[in-house]
Formats: sequence, structure tokens, C-alpha cells
Amino acid sequence: MLFILFVLLVSTVAVGADKTPYLYQSGTITGWSTQHYSRAVSVGGNVYPAPSHKKFYELKGVGMTYQLDDCGSFTAGQAVDYRVGGKKVYIRRENGKEHKCSIEGVKADTPTAAPDAQK
Repeated sequence: MLFILFVLLVSTVAVGADKTPYLYQSGTITGWSTQHYSRAVSVGGNVYPAPSHKKFYELKGVGMTYQLDDCGSFTAGQAVDYRVGGKKVYIRRENGKEHKCSIEGVKADTPTAAPDAQK
């Protein structure tokens, strides 16, 4: 019985040791915007338009710029460490936890042409 408990304890520690740390990239919050829209609200069986708004952040990363939903409190020019997973961007916080942000839009950064040195 004691041997089985020991084997279970060692296997639990071994499984936890297999977790590899995430690899983060460096990026910059370049700004934010607020989009206003109207949504439908039902009151007493009647439907009325109700104004609303949503805040978006722009994250300039390595070769890509991401438009993210309002998932934290950032300032323009703020440097962040982030990782991309599926349709989410995870921004590392100071305490090691992450902001989980939905990707609302992505655009690839186009390289700028070097000026012609012979002109």
C-alpha cells in the first residue's frame, strides 16, 4: 500500500515537471480606440435601440499588428510581453498571470522600402 502511494506521488511530480514555460514576444501597445454602436434592448415586450461602446487596443508585435478587445488597462507606448494562441493574445502581467484578449483584427506589417542611395 505504501509503495502504491509512493508511485502515485512520484508520477504526479513527474507530470507537473513536463509543463514547458510559454515563450513570449515583445510588443508595444500603440494606442486604443472606442467604437460606438447601437444594440437592441427589450423592455416590456418592446425593442428599443440602446447606445453602447467597446474599447479596443492595438498591439504592435513582431511583423503583425493586432486589434484586441478591452481585456485590461494599458497605455499607449506601453511595452508588453505577449504570446498568441488561436484567436487569443495572452499579455503577461507583472505578477506572472496573463490578460486573455480576443483578437478582433490582424494586419501584417509591410516592410518599408529603403531609400535609393544613388539618387
